Amino acid sequence: MTCTGYGGPRGSDTPSALPDVRALLGSYLIRHPGECEALDGLLTALGADRDPTEGCCRRLSLGHFACMGGVLRAEPVWVETFTGLRLERFVKLVKAVRERGGNGPGGGRPWCPWLPDRVLLLAVHYRTNLAMRQLARLFGVSPATVCRVIQWLRPLLALEPDARPVADTDRLWIVDGTLIPVRDRKVGASSRNYRFSANVQVIIDADSRLVIAAARPAPGNTADAHVWRESDLPAMAAGTTVIADGASLGAGLIVPHRKRAGRPLLHGQEKDDAEHRRVRARVEHAFARMKNWKILRDCRQRGDGLHHAVQAVAAMHNRVMAR
Repeated sequence: MTCTGYGGPRGSDTPSALPDVRALLGSYLIRHPGECEALDGLLTALGADRDPTEGCCRRLSLGHFACMGGVLRAEPVWVETFTGLRLERFVKLVKAVRERGGNGPGGGRPWCPWLPDRVLLLAVHYRTNLAMRQLARLFGVSPATVCRVIQWLRPLLALEPDARPVADTDRLWIVDGTLIPVRDRKVGASSRNYRFSANVQVIIDADSRLVIAAARPAPGNTADAHVWRESDLPAMAAGTTVIADGASLGAGLIVPHRKRAGRPLLHGQEKDDAEHRRVRARVEHAFARMKNWKILRDCRQRGDGLHHAVQAVAAMHNRVMAR
């Protein structure tokens, strides 16, 4: 291949220039995906692998994810480590974020990190709960840029609404609440875990183990039944069978039989409770997987930060469980 402007005289063979051209082309296409078809001939000449289902977002063999000045970038090893997603699913996540406005309204100064790196930055923040100055060193940007990326992208990773693929009567949902330690005193309250925490109610599907919805955080000293009634979850679950633990007694949910003093449970009631516990344990397993994201173990964000973190972690959890 002859090259006229990459490190060699006119007519000289410079195969080392190919990776530079490929990287430059990949950086351009990730910002302008609509140009993929127009540059199809150039992609073929450069030996680029194109996946017709993914278009120009398929960036495996070219190493297209732009290298930033830091250590981490949107490469398969880091994507799978911090998000649990394979690169194909991560590409779809980036595409969804772009469609929701991940690149901003347009105009003005462009973002320094490319969108895949910004999505990975937010995922690393949620997974590790590192401070912004630490993330800045990992990604080779300033702490102010990290702050802007988190503030802009965190509502865009929210949990997608449930599509209700089957009739409500054929579904079984499980609801439960979990305490998440927070620093914002306006969101949390002193709770039974001896910390300032928020009570977050989550609904999962008993069959798929996917998160259906998550309510807005309530103070940690609020009873689960009260949080359920004050949230928008009852309207969402209308007509669907929902089970819960004994803390939701009186909320219109299916709860275990209550054992009273001097009145032991009947044999059939004990069997019902055993089956209830077996099924309801799935929501506890979902909480355990979600709390692998350390942002849900000690949330330092204020305002809607916890709500957005729960929604984003639930969305990532669903993408991992759906494979």
